[in-house]
Formats: sequence, structure tokens, C-alpha cells
Amino acid sequence: MVKPANASAAAFTKAESRTRVETIQLGKVTVTRVVEFSGPVGLTSRQFFPESSKELWEENKDWLSPDFWKPSTDMVNSALQTWVLRSEGRTILIDTGAGNDKFRP
Repeated sequence: MVKPANASAAAFTKAESRTRVETIQLGKVTVTRVVEFSGPVGLTSRQFFPESSKELWEENKDWLSPDFWKPSTDMVNSALQTWVLRSEGRTILIDTGAGNDKFRP
């Protein structure tokens, strides 16, 4: 796992480190979410999204917290995950492009 430049080691040790698989059925499509990492990334909301305002985060607190943002610390949570879709004998893998060896300032 590659941690962001400003991330603390503590943020990653407390994060969920086991791969998790969740599957749901949507009509004729089976959707599987394969989570490699889920948790704090060691960045505040404005470090993660520099153009965002504190007010915008507060206005959206009801759906952002606690899964994506912790208001008391202003720390952002994120997930590295892949999606697998299965339907009519076909399998589609959606790679979100967050793997190793990518430049992350």
C-alpha cells in the first residue's frame, strides 16, 4: 500500500487492512465490491480537495459523516476498491486506477 505524502503512519495502522468483498444483486446484474483499503488517509478535507470550502463540508455533513469525513478532526476517509459486474454470462472488471506506482503528490 502506498500512503499519501502527508499521511501519518497512525492513520494507516488504524485503517481496515483486510480485503473485504460485498455483493448485491441489481436486477439481472450481480455487483461485487472488492475493498482493498478503507479508512483515513491522513489528509484534512481541504488538503484532499483544495478548492472546497469549510462551509460546503458542513452543509453536506449529514451524508459525508462518518463514512467519508470525520467533522471533529476534519479528516477524510477514502477507499481503494475494484468493482466486478456479472450478467448474462459476462464478467466486467472495473479497475478504479488507484493501484501502485502512480504519482501521488
